[in-house]
Amino acid sequence: MFNIEEKILKYLKGKKVKSEPIVKLTSEEEVEEKKPSEEVTETESSVNSELHKSLKESNKKLQGVIDKESDRVVLDKIEYTPKTEEEIKKTASEAVEEEFSLKKNALDKDLKDKTQAVEKKASEVEKGVSAQKDSIENAYNNLESQVENQAVKRGIARSSIIAEQLKGLGVEKIKDLLAVDDKVATTLKGYNDELQALKSDYEYAVENLNTEKAIAVRERIEKLLKEQNEKIEEVLKYNNTVDKNQLYIDDKYYGGVDSGEESSQISESEKAKIRQKMITDTISHFGAMPKAERLKAFESDEELQELLGDLYKTVERYIKYLP
Repeated sequence: MFNIEEKILKYLKGKKVKSEPIVKLTSEEEVEEKKPSEEVTETESSVNSELHKSLKESNKKLQGVIDKESDRVVLDKIEYTPKTEEEIKKTASEAVEEEFSLKKNALDKDLKDKTQAVEKKASEVEKGVSAQKDSIENAYNNLESQVENQAVKRGIARSSIIAEQLKGLGVEKIKDLLAVDDKVATTLKGYNDELQALKSDYEYAVENLNTEKAIAVRERIEKLLKEQNEKIEEVLKYNNTVDKNQLYIDDKYYGGVDSGEESSQISESEKAKIRQKMITDTISHFGAMPKAERLKAFESDEELQELLGDLYKTVERYIKYLP
């Protein structure tokens, strides 16, 4: 039996079915109306005319098929519409987005918590500066008072010795106060460096997360495409089996196909071969065109809907997903 599944799967797997050369002809009616000596002009021809001619011939062969649909047992096929590339990308992105949003939220929270902890320590250091300086001021004030009191008891309050001692205490006090400022500045700088490191680590982690997300989306798309292709093959295989069983039932219980008085009978298997040829001829014809143009060229040819009949949607679906 003519195997349409094999040819269609070749398309789906990236193997091109060799198409017939496109010959520009006028329709049969136009040819009949012209005199033998007349030439067919370029404007009267069509890039799809050869395909039209082939489909018309196939339809003529199907004219004699007997109509027993009213009492005929018809086996059901699986109806399956593959998703578009955009739909698959959207599905993959949405599936990955939820997982990576949680990871991103965790990074945000970690940065916030660590930043607040460092800022709290820096604030405590700044608050402690005044207390440290007050303690130093009080200590040196007490020392100065002690020196002055001792000088009064000894009767040398106005001596140069006492003046030098007090001056020395003043210098030491200033040094201690400056040391506090230096220590605080160093500590705060350390905290600021820590904050910058946290920010840098966060940005690096986010960048890595975005890379992981892009990879995950791509892998999910590939997985969905693989599953869809497997589903298409499964449906084609199942429907092909249904066709074979349908042919067996029709041939065994409905006496094949009556092609009319002018010719012998056409069997259901022959009918199926003709319909399969119509599908593969059409796919082969448009499959030879650039991918960006083939679907538009197919859908813009209004005559194909009439010529293909109930096969139109099936052919359209396969042309849409040809590699």
